[in-house]
Amino acid sequence: MTTNISFTVDRQSLTQGLLSLQKLGSGQKNATTHLFVKQNTLSLYLQTDTRTLLSEIPTGQLIGEGSFLTDTKKLTEFIQTIHGKEISITVSDSSLRVVCGAARGSLPLSHDETQLPQKNKGGTTAPFSVLGDALSLLLFSCSTETSRPTLSSLCVIPTPEAGARLVATDGFRLSLVQITSSIGVSKKILVPAAFLRDTLSIFNETKPLQIHITEDEASLVITQDSLQASTRLLAGEYPPYEKVLVHSHENRFVFKKSEILDAVKTVSIFARDHSNIVVLSIEKSKVQLRPKKEAGQENLVDIAFTETAHKGTMNIAFNYKYLIDFLGSVDDELFTMRVNRQDAPILFLPGDVQDDQKSEGFYYQHVIMPVRLQE
Repeated sequence: MTTNISFTVDRQSLTQGLLSLQKLGSGQKNATTHLFVKQNTLSLYLQTDTRTLLSEIPTGQLIGEGSFLTDTKKLTEFIQTIHGKEISITVSDSSLRVVCGAARGSLPLSHDETQLPQKNKGGTTAPFSVLGDALSLLLFSCSTETSRPTLSSLCVIPTPEAGARLVATDGFRLSLVQITSSIGVSKKILVPAAFLRDTLSIFNETKPLQIHITEDEASLVITQDSLQASTRLLAGEYPPYEKVLVHSHENRFVFKKSEILDAVKTVSIFARDHSNIVVLSIEKSKVQLRPKKEAGQENLVDIAFTETAHKGTMNIAFNYKYLIDFLGSVDDELFTMRVNRQDAPILFLPGDVQDDQKSEGFYYQHVIMPVRLQE
């Protein structure tokens, strides 16, 4: 029952918990937030068709216990406008009364028969940076179209060395990260990229994460202190990404990131009129970036480069926004481009990567598919 319940709670902790629920519930179907009060804890539980979030907040001066539903969006807005450290909450048969200093508010509520889920206490411990750093290199390559669920997911593949290979592709580009730390995955899984984007933003970057796959292998659970988020894993076959990986090359170039970014910003002014397509023109002694040609127009930028392998002349066309996304994801000032032909996948690597350099430990590569050029 929800009668005769009263307690106090830290205003900042309650605000943070409610905002986390709003973040994970935004845009989700059938999102419902349940409130449970028991054993000196206020538990906020978000439940949608595909994801959940449990946020536990300590309470003081607790009298009674129970569960109920109320307008958590309006509650969030109200407590964000008031001042004070501690909030007093009283629950009656039909209303939730909030008092903080001189401010008082009342919201309607209803009784809730939902059972508080058990919090998962197992899983593999991983530093936040392992997952956070990897995802910053990957998620921009996932599709945002809900009609392509496998391409809007991150493919996680365990490796024999107890690490994992993480792959993201939207069909036009591909990002691959190899990590050596275990993240508790024993078989290939597909994790919704939108869930990972939303979830990482609510966790504390300085604390480790507990990662767990449920016994039925249907859900991924991520826990950190008082927060626990879960998502349903996607079913289906991931595209055969291995076919576009560049294992050998005839042409290798090393560019400065800052110079390429400046060139792209200049050329993009004209490329926006041509579906954002730019052309990297490679000749014997020079490299130029330009938009697709039009009669009587010449809009291009010469780019300095270092080459160790270069055969023939090529005009490689691709969406300039994809290059900006890659360059924005890496910290290195230099990056390496490897390509065989102008119609073959283009491989980008952070840093000046030598041809005989082995990929050991953490490894990142990005592939952009070229556009067939008709000028």
